[in-house]
Amino acid sequence: MTTTTGPYRVTPARVLHAEWHKLRTLRSSWISLVPALTLTLATGLAIGASYESGDADEMDAVLLTLLGMQFTQIIVGVLGILATAGEHSTGQIRSTMTAVPRRLPVLWSKAAVIGTVSFATVLATAGRTRR
Repeated sequence: MTTTTGPYRVTPARVLHAEWHKLRTLRSSWISLVPALTLTLATGLAIGASYESGDADEMDAVLLTLLGMQFTQIIVGVLGILATAGEHSTGQIRSTMTAVPRRLPVLWSKAAVIGTVSFATVLATAGRTRR
């Protein structure tokens, strides 16, 4: 294996930036994140609006307001699958593996980007649902 010492060296920061760019520019990632936000908020608001005050000892407020997170978990899983398998279906994986011949930096960068975006989405949604 040869590594280039010139301006086009493969570094973890560049691989991470490339994965972030790929996820950000894909329409399917935005189409996946919008329903995650919408379903979680709508479910939390619908359950909160339909709740009638009764016996407060049996009610778990956190469970009721965060019930929509189950939908979010499924959608975030779909986002991860679309981000990884989408490259294989379009053939973009060939250019990715040509640019970064080792697989582990691509895997860790992709996991970091998807994890960060998913965490930020879920955190923002959970914060909004509690209000």
